Amino acid sequence: MERKKFSKKFKAKVALEALKGNKTVNELAAEYGVFQDICVSGLSYYN
Repeated sequence: MERKKFSKKFKAKVALEALKGNKTVNELAAEYGVFQDICVSGLSYYN
């Protein structure tokens, strides 16, 4: 099984949503269909 590759644009979108603080990381991960670490890694890049 091949790993999913996410574009920088997608990661930025998820990270910006997380930075807004309206939803938890778990909620964002469920909404976008990704694991929590994708949201967190994006946050560390933009924070």
